[in-house]
Amino acid sequence: MTNNIEAPREPNDLFANKGQSIRFETQASAESEEKVLPLGEFSEFVVTEQPKMLAEIRAGNLGVEALIQRQKELLGKLNPKDIEMAVKDPSRAGIAMLDLAFAFNAAILAKNPPSGSKPPDEVEQLSAFFSKTTGLPMTMTFEKIVGINS
Repeated sequence: MTNNIEAPREPNDLFANKGQSIRFETQASAESEEKVLPLGEFSEFVVTEQPKMLAEIRAGNLGVEALIQRQKELLGKLNPKDIEMAVKDPSRAGIAMLDLAFAFNAAILAKNPPSGSKPPDEVEQLSAFFSKTTGLPMTMTFEKIVGINS
């Protein structure tokens, strides 16, 4: 008996409707999408610079303290208007919480095994503020990763 099932070649091949009502964005269209950075430079750091710093930490070329100091520095420059705008918009507030959760976890889990480092107080305080505002927990959750990030 032969197997006549072909492996999917693109995302739409996974669905019976084959793109009749569902369309996935291509990488080119996703790149043209506007970035939402509710916490300004801090959000930009979490998306672009922090992953590079984590790679350097894991490679042994950088200490966890440098990451924590950079987080603290950027949170110190945070524009209060950015926080105000994020609080008023549930979508932006959720993304801000996701950024803070990534920052929080990066400081703790930068190394394997964990370094025992503590995230800056500013990360915890702002995360607690947004947690009260949104009703979302401060910790990383499935909802944050899947629901808010998508």
